[in-house]
Amino acid sequence: VFIEKYQKNIIFNLLDKSIVKERTTLKNIYAELDSDKFIFINKGIIINLKNIKYLDGLKIVMENDVNCYISRDRLKEVKDKITNFWG
Repeated sequence: VFIEKYQKNIIFNLLDKSIVKERTTLKNIYAELDSDKFIFINKGIIINLKNIKYLDGLKIVMENDVNCYISRDRLKEVKDKITNFWG
């Protein structure tokens, strides 16, 4: 659903609300992902666009009902990418 940085670990938050931890960087993970389906919404979170439930201002509610917040400087880029993805 989304990937977040927590201390020196990266946490993969899955649809069933389970988590998987890995010791790496978000930039390394993002480089391995399909950039058409994932986006950085702030410096510590990458979301999977297909798992967005809805967007409300600076908040994205994901399919697992977790709220993820967009940084103001990335808002336009995130909205544009979501719009293109939902097409």
